[in-house]
Amino acid sequence: MSIVSVITGKKMVSVESPERTLPLTSLPTPVVQAFDPSVEYLVWNKENQVFHLKFKGERAERVMNVAIATSVLSNGTILGAELVNQAITALRNGGYLIVDEIETGLNRSLVGTVIELFASPVTNPHGATLLFSTHYSELLDVLRRKDNVFVLVRDDSFKTELIKYSERINRIENKKSDVIINNVIKGSMPKYPDVQAMREYVCEHING
Repeated sequence: MSIVSVITGKKMVSVESPERTLPLTSLPTPVVQAFDPSVEYLVWNKENQVFHLKFKGERAERVMNVAIATSVLSNGTILGAELVNQAITALRNGGYLIVDEIETGLNRSLVGTVIELFASPVTNPHGATLLFSTHYSELLDVLRRKDNVFVLVRDDSFKTELIKYSERINRIENKKSDVIINNVIKGSMPKYPDVQAMREYVCEHING
């Protein structure tokens, strides 16, 4: 059973993996420019199966296929556009959006903005749910509640366990990121001796 099934209580959950290619659709300028302000517009021509891409400061637009457009734009722009497109679908239909390592390739503040879209009744009128994993504990500070945060920990016998944050931490004034970074929930951070051993190994092999 996956972590998704444990949290949602549903045995059958369909998960769509990101393709890391541009979605075959024209992307709204506000979405594109949030991730790359140098882009003036990015329009998909369905009939010819090409993108029309124009950068600010360039006179002519570039006409290119999906593969070339994907290589021209940054990985963060592509991942960001894909994430926002999937978020819009979930928010419009009131469904689940499941993202593994949501911070990958993206600016932390922009990830926080996407998370906040699901927290606001204005942008989430149908009760859509964003379920994400992250290695950046600072992203948890965006969340207003603590009963929807789960921490995957590993004990001394190397067994992993899913811990509900609110069952271990009662004080609401604690920043969630501080709790994780300071290893208040035991097993949520690497052990200091292990990290120190790695540092010593690197130093030894650098200094010969």
